[in-house]
Amino acid sequence: MPKQTINEVIGKFNIFDIFSMLIPGCITTCLIYISLYPLKLDLFANIDADEYILAIVFSYVLGLILQEVGHILDGKLVCRFLYGGDIRSNYTLPNNKQLIFDESFSKSYFCAIKRYFIKNTNLSCKQLNDRMIFQLCSNTLEMAGVKQVADKFIVLSEMSRALAISFFGIGIVDLFIIMFYNELWKLYVPMACVCLFLSYIFIKRKKRYEVYRLKNILRTFYIKFCAKIEI
Repeated sequence: MPKQTINEVIGKFNIFDIFSMLIPGCITTCLIYISLYPLKLDLFANIDADEYILAIVFSYVLGLILQEVGHILDGKLVCRFLYGGDIRSNYTLPNNKQLIFDESFSKSYFCAIKRYFIKNTNLSCKQLNDRMIFQLCSNTLEMAGVKQVADKFIVLSEMSRALAISFFGIGIVDLFIIMFYNELWKLYVPMACVCLFLSYIFIKRKKRYEVYRLKNILRTFYIKFCAKIEI
């Protein structure tokens, strides 16, 4: 396939597609190739230039599957493990508040945001839970036309989650291969260990990006709408 045609295909993807699905899918495809190559299962040996488009589509679909699996795991397991639940709903709880409150965003800033919504909405203090405050801040900033740096953290978080699932899955597959090809254990054990370690690294990065996004939205809202009032 001509290079120009490949560029046209890739050009149809947006930033979210590229970083959240295409890149994790391509990396997973490469990991599958590396894992199967020692077994002489060279699945990609006969791919010619005209079939690169199929590789791109395969990688994208694989990335889409990783996103869907990640979304399910987020609700069932990952968020509970990282935050004890959805971080947008419990970021001021004792176990999580150290993630949000620091020198750049103190507890007093959050209280100022809460007072702002009590004053300017019909919501009571009890109704303004963590999730509602976050959603109100995000919606208000969007309606005000404020460009949010936090948007990029969504993409990075989604990509990190997909890569964490990818490396974890390939690591487990490598361990299963050892059960059937004992003579290759010296090759597959290090590969599995590296994949599982990278999975841990990327799940930690997912957590970091989600915290950055949450803090950025709250801090941006405080600076734009609450700081002058407090002064």
